[in-house]
Amino acid sequence: MSKLIIQRSKKHFGRYRILKIKICSDLVIAMSPGQTQTIEIPKGSYSIEARMDWGRSTPLQLTINEDETKKVYADSIFLPLALLKCFIPPFKMFTLNEIK
Repeated sequence: MSKLIIQRSKKHFGRYRILKIKICSDLVIAMSPGQTQTIEIPKGSYSIEARMDWGRSTPLQLTINEDETKKVYADSIFLPLALLKCFIPPFKMFTLNEIK
């Protein structure tokens, strides 16, 4: 079985809120700031998205092979910009990046 490791930053934006990670539209993980979660996942292609209230990230497309470990870092955008984007659709306040 393959592994997906997701780490959330400790930045100030959303510090007291839970960040929800969705894989293929299913809620998988609820994360606190600075938390790292590891899940076992079958091989395949996935769309991963971070959400907090109405804010979200652009979906990250990820392909995981058998017995492979992938790492993803969830972060918020620059604080003043994140505060502005709270009110402007499409509310993209978070980023997901694969760590190589």
